Amino acid sequence: PWAVGEETAILHGGFLLAARLLQPRPLRELRKADWPRAGVPITDALREIGERCPSPLGLWKKEAVAIVWAKILLPAPPAAALEWGWKDDGFFSVGAMIPDVNHTALFELVKALGAPRLFVQLLLALPPDVCRGQLEDLVEYISSETSPSDVRFFLDVWWEVMKHREGEEDATVSAFSALIRQHGAESALEDGLQPPKRFKGDPGNAPAAPGLPQVLLEGGSEELCLESYRLLEALTTLGKDLDSLLENGDLGEGETRVVLELTQLTRDFLRDTSAVLKGLDTSLVSSVAMAIIAQRLDRHVDTCSVFASEKTWAFSKAWVECLVENKALFQTPELVLELLQTLVSFATSHQDKEARELQGQVTEAVVECYTELSLSDKNQVISGVLASWGGPGLSQNVQAVREGFQEDLNVTLNQITKSVSDEGLSRAVASMARLALLSPQATVKQVCHLAVVNLGAHQFLAQILCSFPALNFLESQEGPGRPRSLVVRCLEEAVWGKLSTAREEEQFLQFLAFLMQPGSATPLVSPAEVTKTFVLPYLKSDSPEIELSLQILSKVLGVPSCSEEHWIKSCHPFPLLLSLCRLLDGYTKYWHQPEEQLFPSLETKDL
Repeated sequence: PWAVGEETAILHGGFLLAARLLQPRPLRELRKADWPRAGVPITDALREIGERCPSPLGLWKKEAVAIVWAKILLPAPPAAALEWGWKDDGFFSVGAMIPDVNHTALFELVKALGAPRLFVQLLLALPPDVCRGQLEDLVEYISSETSPSDVRFFLDVWWEVMKHREGEEDATVSAFSALIRQHGAESALEDGLQPPKRFKGDPGNAPAAPGLPQVLLEGGSEELCLESYRLLEALTTLGKDLDSLLENGDLGEGETRVVLELTQLTRDFLRDTSAVLKGLDTSLVSSVAMAIIAQRLDRHVDTCSVFASEKTWAFSKAWVECLVENKALFQTPELVLELLQTLVSFATSHQDKEARELQGQVTEAVVECYTELSLSDKNQVISGVLASWGGPGLSQNVQAVREGFQEDLNVTLNQITKSVSDEGLSRAVASMARLALLSPQATVKQVCHLAVVNLGAHQFLAQILCSFPALNFLESQEGPGRPRSLVVRCLEEAVWGKLSTAREEEQFLQFLAFLMQPGSATPLVSPAEVTKTFVLPYLKSDSPEIELSLQILSKVLGVPSCSEEHWIKSCHPFPLLLSLCRLLDGYTKYWHQPEEQLFPSLETKDL
């Protein structure tokens, strides 16, 4: 089979054209994605050989595969061999006609020929250790960027391995086996990823090859599991999309019928497979997923999402170790939120000591992932936390978060207030981001309190708060009433009614003004809500907070309106004017302040 003839000349031309199409990279760096373009001359050459050089039982196919495979396995001859190699080595001349190639060319060549049987015949003629290595290369190749043709080829090879019988070797297979065993071989360095494998062709000393079907099974199971889950996830999403399409009602009669049929097919398939999936060993599936993540295999990013959200896998020892060791793969807002959902779900159903220790490890790992995010991504996570668990955040459900949080909060904020400077702003924002993730409500309350009692810290703390527009969160109320802003509620509960000095009142006013007009940042509170919360309920002559409320009203009236309709129109403007007029009118009734009730001072009248 190593004779140079018309068939080898045509094959030689096909490979030369392929090498030209792939330039500037050589053929030994051919990738699967290159084959549709670079492989055309090779498949054309194979077709021409079949038409011009007919041979019994497609013998030329086997010879073409044997030549390419031998070219891959055999080491390149030394330069000195050029003078005598053509005399002593039967493969020398035909091997020199084929450029250096890799396994991609071999596997795609066999797929193009549609000849898995001859591939298996040549495979099983190799020494046992080489045979296993080549089969592992095939499994790895099939598992990367898998296409339907790859799957068919994989299954066909598996079938041929299973039904192969000894003694079916013909002259080509025997010559191929003898060539490899005679020369020994050195695997080409495949894409710079694997070191060369050396073997000696002594069949007497070769170890017995392990079961080849087991190689196929082990190699394919991870990819098959992942593909199965991706398919089921896609079908579930398709079912939801079809339901939404039907609900919108914008389809014609024929389209509606097609969508209904497709919806029913999808439901039937998911129902039939659910019974099978219930019987699967979930520990095996989770182990496969963790292996994909740990080894950064193809589509490991998709697997991270399944890993983070699949609650039946969560909090096993292996799951926690996988998360801790691969934190770098979970540094996206979506994955952090999925991990937090899983953490809260586990924490609400497991309260024992061991569970709390696991919660602590996972919380620490997730917080580390969160701290690596950008500020905008951190705000996205905080928004998700508030939407899921409200103001208390994680501290409401996760005991590992509650333990020591108040002390951590006090220490961190005290350090922040002692380092008031533009240089310290970024560090302060980073520290605040961690606290706001764990317990947004407690963090905002403490910041509001410190902004009032710490001299000169109010503007710095307001700048920090305004770095988190996610805190501009409207809390839904049970029963009647308008939704309330988290920040306004925290101001009311932590500060309002507790201001004991004029300085504290002044800092409160300035702090509030900055939250409404933070410059380039997004305002955290609106003038309308401030008016409804701190002004309207206190415009009464006997209210202790009347003077402060009027000062707040004076501040908010200076805030420009961002829309065509002024915000004051949403604050009951007629009752507001009536209350102010009544207060002014009260000064005309009393020449001096009644002893039995509070009454505004003359300064308040001027205000």
